[in-house]
Amino acid sequence: KPSDTHTFAMRSIGVQWVPHPPTCAPLAMRCTARGLHSVRLHPCGVQKQCTRLIRAAATSRELEGGGDGLLGAAVKWNAVGQLPPVQIAGTDESFEEGLGVEFRSEYVDGALDMEELNNLFVQVGFPRREEAKLAVALQNTYAMVWIRTTRKSRSAKIGQLLGFARATSDGVFNATIWDVAVLPAWQGTGLGRALLERLVARLVDDGINNISLFAEPAVVGLYKKLDFEVDPNNTKGMAFRQDKRP
Repeated sequence: KPSDTHTFAMRSIGVQWVPHPPTCAPLAMRCTARGLHSVRLHPCGVQKQCTRLIRAAATSRELEGGGDGLLGAAVKWNAVGQLPPVQIAGTDESFEEGLGVEFRSEYVDGALDMEELNNLFVQVGFPRREEAKLAVALQNTYAMVWIRTTRKSRSAKIGQLLGFARATSDGVFNATIWDVAVLPAWQGTGLGRALLERLVARLVDDGINNISLFAEPAVVGLYKKLDFEVDPNNTKGMAFRQDKRP
């Protein structure tokens, strides 16, 4: 919890404590200043964020000649690079009624079976991973979404895992999406797009503006439909490969 010295400043910019999913910290702060998109701040960085806002407020007051400097600074700080809300094409209810599936995102230990997740990965061409390490990876994941069936069909049993996607993030500036997978028998039904829309919506809602991923050539088209760009501003993705050294 922030120190008492930040209490007045926090109230001035409309920051309040709210519950946070167990995938990160148990508590977080949400900026609810008038006219702002909500921004979630993690406890580990709360005092730094508040200090930045206080300093920015002082600068804003000096440059603009008074007024509500704290609120003005918060608006500017939040508005830089702010992404618009993500438009989700299909509602959870429509997928439940049409395909008999549900989306889940609140991860706790045991919510996903590592063997079942590995089986999904293998079916889409991903490598099978050591289960203990995979469990640690999920614990260190910022956000994730997965899909299970809610009724039996010819291609799936009740409760079967159909799709998965996750993102790692610093919680403020950057996020990277990983492990997007949908069972082959269910590809082409809109589940891949639905996974990405919900995951990206969560990141954008948290105020994260730089969202990246690595894509195989076959699925680049899907990501383009979701407003991802290939090599934006001519930037190039790079990966460390020690075995490629001379």
